[in-house]
Amino acid sequence: MAGEGFDDDLAHAREVARRLSVPLTPVIVSPPTGEDLEDLAYMLDEPEADPAALYVAEIAKASRADGVKVLLGGVGGDDVFSGYRRHKAAALRARTPRGTGKILHSLLDAAAMIGAGPARRRLAKLGYMLDSDDEAFLVKAFEFNPRSAAIECLHSDVRTRLANEGATDWLEAACERSKGRPLVERMLDLEMRGFLPDHNLNYTDKAGMAHGVEVRVPLIDQRLVDFAGAVSWRLKTTLTEEKWIFKQAVAARLPRSVLTRKKTGFGAPVRLWVVGRLRGVVEDVIGSRSFSERGVFDPIAVRRVLDDTIEGRRDGAYLILSIVLVELWLRRFVDCGFPSSRANLPGRVEGCASGQSNIAGR
Repeated sequence: MAGEGFDDDLAHAREVARRLSVPLTPVIVSPPTGEDLEDLAYMLDEPEADPAALYVAEIAKASRADGVKVLLGGVGGDDVFSGYRRHKAAALRARTPRGTGKILHSLLDAAAMIGAGPARRRLAKLGYMLDSDDEAFLVKAFEFNPRSAAIECLHSDVRTRLANEGATDWLEAACERSKGRPLVERMLDLEMRGFLPDHNLNYTDKAGMAHGVEVRVPLIDQRLVDFAGAVSWRLKTTLTEEKWIFKQAVAARLPRSVLTRKKTGFGAPVRLWVVGRLRGVVEDVIGSRSFSERGVFDPIAVRRVLDDTIEGRRDGAYLILSIVLVELWLRRFVDCGFPSSRANLPGRVEGCASGQSNIAGR
């Protein structure tokens, strides 16, 4: 799905497998259904709207069927050796003279207006990040959608509580720990102490173990992490290349076409799903009585984001998916009322006798 910002990995995977003389079994994952989202909410045991978990689960399922109970995963490589686009943005900021942030912001905004697809989204995000001081830059780097866009979808009572209790200030507090260090290193600190354990490791472990498969993560071996921590950030990320030193270390073993390829995340065409295959599911969830009466989200504001996304006025697909997953999680673990219609996860135990599977809610 190059139009969604990532390319097909299979050709590269086949080339690596051929070079290293290891067997390769492709796992083809179909677009999710409403039941898949229910299973995702159950499997992760907490609201987490990353489609990568669905991929890990399918790989683990296929692996278990082949009798393989332990897999090696690459989780941590980006967090340790600086592999995300936001790290390149931090490197750009670090190499840019002070006082030029607003100029770059204006230029990037203008470029975003004439761009399309992922390029437009990324330019707009970069401009949004650069138009701020270092502290705000770090916070914005971890927002897929601007915080204001997410907050406007909350019920007014929830917004009031967040404002009164300072519940949105946790990331700013986390940034305090690394003050005085180079910006890229500060971002890597947030990755290692937050995004990696709370997100990537979390869904990888749960999705694998849902099918009885252990996913081991050698790239966060303590010795490797300690080594990476002693390496200058300038050897990890440049303005054009992520994980530079890591790539140099494996250059003799991997094809150059793999080492120089464009960055591709473990992502999914969420925008196409939300306006296509999952649109009916999304409509059912945000139009349900439980959603409107719960008092967590503002149904009118959420509907507006969905309509804007469908019409191409904004990119709210991940925000919509996140909201849907929160609602499904609340139904399962707070309302205790929707056993999955398939119950296809090994070892699954339903905790409620009341309620039936109905993604439209009650």
